Amino acid sequence: MVFTLDLKNAAGEVVETAEASFDDASVETLRRFNAAMWRVRDAELMKRGLPTMTNLALDPQQGLKLTCRAYTNKDLYELLHVLRPVMLFEENTSFDRVCAVLKRGFSSRRFSDLMKELRHKYQHGEWASFMQFCLGSRALFHESLLDDWLNGTQYHTDQDKAEAWRVVENSLQTENSRALIMGQISSRVNALSIVQHLADLVVRDVKGASIKVEWWT
Repeated sequence: MVFTLDLKNAAGEVVETAEASFDDASVETLRRFNAAMWRVRDAELMKRGLPTMTNLALDPQQGLKLTCRAYTNKDLYELLHVLRPVMLFEENTSFDRVCAVLKRGFSSRRFSDLMKELRHKYQHGEWASFMQFCLGSRALFHESLLDDWLNGTQYHTDQDKAEAWRVVENSLQTENSRALIMGQISSRVNALSIVQHLADLVVRDVKGASIKVEWWT
């Protein structure tokens, strides 16, 4: 399949027309990723509006305060379950593998740069694009933190990662920790949603497809 995509700036002007070629196996991977993402969108937390971290402040009395709308563990666990096929690296429909399929298909340098920026937001969170906050020498807006939480307490039971996460949680306190984790998860879901849009355009072979470059800026 040969596919073309217009990359547009904020004014709606086409800055580049990228051409791509996908074999049947690649299209099937994109199709399966699409299906997995529709399961994500059907999760209760998604249908009600995914919470995210909206503010970070330092209070003289209370210290660090991270703001995020409250959510239940039940809803969180449902979301994590449907995210497994698109977040776990070894899955054929993971973010990393699907991005590799898209990058391999497009020959555009600009498209490649955009995917690189999208990957950064997926890995480290949207806040990492414009600021950073540290606990000692450890950056909070970094993929290693979410990796410790996921692989130490959720998807796996790696004891070293679980202990590393406990150190963070004890330092931040529970509500701040929950806000931080949901902020990182929502960043991943946002990045996954952009990739789904691209995958959907390719799978449906939309004629004259276009995206705005500002999505990644």
